[in-house]
Amino acid sequence: MMTAAAAAALLLAALPAQSALVDPDAPSVLLSDTQVPGVVDKLIGRGDYQAALKLIAEGLKSNPHSAQLRFQRCVVYERMGDREKAKQDFEHFIRIYPEIPEAYNNLAGIYSREGNLVRAEELLVKAVALRPGFALAHTNLGNLYLAKAKNAYNTAIRTGGDKTKLSANIQAIDRILQN
Repeated sequence: MMTAAAAAALLLAALPAQSALVDPDAPSVLLSDTQVPGVVDKLIGRGDYQAALKLIAEGLKSNPHSAQLRFQRCVVYERMGDREKAKQDFEHFIRIYPEIPEAYNNLAGIYSREGNLVRAEELLVKAVALRPGFALAHTNLGNLYLAKAKNAYNTAIRTGGDKTKLSANIQAIDRILQN
């Protein structure tokens, strides 16, 4: 008959070993699950995206439901310039975590840069609905409305509107958007 201690030891031996999460800048420093996002932010900040992705992958192995690490992975792809991967991951992220407004804001930025202002507006409206005090999303929504106004003025010029008056409005919008 096996003792409880022997059974526990046998069970632990059968489990896959967890790889230790280490700080890439200090390999002798083991990271807890709560420390990983801070180190990932540091790596993102200095543009070390491959190291950030590696640490995120390792962190998700030990904490597979970490919304913060999943969000950071989306941000890394966006910063790397892989818009398609970032867009795909952000879309997946908001399906899993529909309550996090930052993802809507970031995804709106991608759609806006692609010229899809309608989808960008939908996402920003959702972000501010989720968090009415989200200043960055309000700012981005305001900028989006200015871009839509500029597009409308350009269309008005192309369809016979008063070019002098409308050009002045476009220049005013450009000044606002440059600030």
